[in-house]
Amino acid sequence: MEGTRFNGPKLGIPSWPVVAIAEEAAWLDACHDLDMEFETEQQPYCRGAGFRTTVDQLKLSLSDELTKEYQQRFDKGYSDFVRLREDLCLRIFDAPIRAVSGTRVKGDGWLKILFRISGDHSFVHQNQEQVDIPSGLCFINYQFRGTTTAEWDYPGRGCGVSIYCRPGFLTRVLGEAVEKLPAEIRQFACGEPPESIFQSVAMSADVARVVSEIVNVQYLGRLRQVFVEAKTLELLAALAHSTEQERLRPPPPVLLKAYDVDQLHRARDIIKNQYAAPPSIAQLSREVGLNRKKLGYGFKHLFGETIYDYCRHVRFEIASELLQQGEMTVSQVADAVGYEFTSNFSTAFKRHFGLAPTMVRDQSKQSVPAANKRVVPG
Repeated sequence: MEGTRFNGPKLGIPSWPVVAIAEEAAWLDACHDLDMEFETEQQPYCRGAGFRTTVDQLKLSLSDELTKEYQQRFDKGYSDFVRLREDLCLRIFDAPIRAVSGTRVKGDGWLKILFRISGDHSFVHQNQEQVDIPSGLCFINYQFRGTTTAEWDYPGRGCGVSIYCRPGFLTRVLGEAVEKLPAEIRQFACGEPPESIFQSVAMSADVARVVSEIVNVQYLGRLRQVFVEAKTLELLAALAHSTEQERLRPPPPVLLKAYDVDQLHRARDIIKNQYAAPPSIAQLSREVGLNRKKLGYGFKHLFGETIYDYCRHVRFEIASELLQQGEMTVSQVADAVGYEFTSNFSTAFKRHFGLAPTMVRDQSKQSVPAANKRVVPG
């Protein structure tokens, strides 16, 4: 299911309203004190598990001025925020939008995977980079804590779901199947995300079907919770499957000019020199003067692996060398190659080499077995 391209007007970052996952989760906890019935058509979730917001209910959490502003922007419709697990939340939305509407979003370390089956959308990063997302695409977004983005909706029916998750959830639930997800999600799951991720991928018919089933669920209370969580896991599985199928397709003919080849070599050098904090695909694309598509398929054609895989191999080869020198702890090595959490580094290192980093360090006079050793090209 391919989205139709569109170019939204140049937008900025509004000062309000501000959205953060932690604050929405706190609102769910506060629902225990609300004089309101749950497990009804108006509030279909168990108390504390999910909350439905409509224009009529905005006065519960917004000032009169903001409530009036929202009523001018939105018609009937709803937005549900659901906490499925401590490290997994979901937003379900279906609302007619009257006017261009923006929201300020705080970076809080959650990965957002947006699936829109109708309605166009724009993201604006704090550096003013704007990405216009048509319906029919899956959009992957991640921001470090302290960063800010804006999300803008355009007039028309906005309908879809957003998954919010932490790295531990993906690795715990999917295990090695994480490798089948889009590269940006794999990067996040392995504990090595860049400062931000702004990437769209095609939405398959199976993915769109699951999104529609979530939006149109009729159950109430605990049954609704069980259904939505099961469908969220199915949605991730469908995304992984469609990504894997796309990866297995024969690549299109690659026509690279001499300039393209030179810039791809330059891109590889940039990654090799900035492996601990690599640039995003968008940043790298701008720096070398190649569009994202040519950068992606050209890099793989020329060097035999994706940009993400090359960066990971560079990191692990350097980490292996540092461990074999025996002068740094595993935690220090993890930090040196750009991992925030030592546990994520240890898991990824073992998956790559077949040996735990502690074993490599303890046997510092021995090399990583040649059969497992990967040579960083260039």
